[in-house]
Amino acid sequence: MDGISSLSYPFIKIIIDRKPDILYARIDRQTTLMDQLMKPNTSYTNVIQELKEQQLLHGIFSLNRSLFQYLYSLGMMNRQCFLESFSLGIGMLLVIPASQCARALHIIKKHHPCHIMGTIKKDTLNPDAKVWMEGTATW
Repeated sequence: MDGISSLSYPFIKIIIDRKPDILYARIDRQTTLMDQLMKPNTSYTNVIQELKEQQLLHGIFSLNRSLFQYLYSLGMMNRQCFLESFSLGIGMLLVIPASQCARALHIIKKHHPCHIMGTIKKDTLNPDAKVWMEGTATW
């Protein structure tokens, strides 16, 4: 697991203040919460630079993902608040033209695990709609 985004620290600080005993709790067989908090955050610089050089990048959305499942399991925030605050536990979203997806995946996988999350399309039935999610996320 990678370190957490600085955007997550205020939320994690509140959770630790309310439940200080979790600081040395195990989040998996080898790692404590403190271990995870001390890790540096992931750098996506190499991937972004290579995708830009090959003109494959249409947009970037940086999110945070570490500790998502563990923190959610503590039950200290309702689901909606947690999803909004921790961005579904996703590290980064990149917008790539569909015709170039295979090339982009090859480049990204040299540096980081990655998955196709969905598509961007105009909703002609709901012209005022912005962004929506269909289905569920598995953490």
